[in-house]
Amino acid sequence: MNIREWLKLQPNDDEIEMIEGVNIIRQKKIEELLDEMTDQNWSTRNYQSKYFKVGEVDYISASLELVVNYWSDDILIQRTFVGAVSFQLSFFSGQHIDNTAKSLCIVNAASEIGNRMGRNLNPSVHPVIEGKKLNKLQQKIKAAVKVAPDAGIQAQWNTAVERQNMKMVKYLYAMYTITPGEDGYHFVKIENAS
Repeated sequence: MNIREWLKLQPNDDEIEMIEGVNIIRQKKIEELLDEMTDQNWSTRNYQSKYFKVGEVDYISASLELVVNYWSDDILIQRTFVGAVSFQLSFFSGQHIDNTAKSLCIVNAASEIGNRMGRNLNPSVHPVIEGKKLNKLQQKIKAAVKVAPDAGIQAQWNTAVERQNMKMVKYLYAMYTITPGEDGYHFVKIENAS
């Protein structure tokens, strides 16, 4: 079985857990699968986190890049995936919030690799509230959870636009501060999300 066929396989039932209505594969299993897929030739880079407060509630928003290197048809392939997460700090006890965020980012990024890593575990349709304007609190949350892109993310954006990879364009647009301009979409830095 080649790597493409392996990535199309569904996860084993005993690897899937449901937490608060969401199907996941735990980080430890994801790391085992990454090791198997890449012969331990994977890494993370550009981890970023931001702590913020909405009202009296503390949050963290984090992202990273997962880099995987694997052989396919005698060609070494390198692929980079972006993973991101935002959650209330009260959801996790202890002092290892950034470690937890990084772990969740790895799982999120790996899920984009293929079904074996958790792609399509959950429905892709999200509820949408139509016809209502965002109130000020919703605007703050929406602005606060987007992360300012670094040079690596900007390069991914440029490549996605150049290749007309709309899935990646939409994904990056959802995670980073990008705004439409006269010459198409470009990154902007939001100094104050309030």
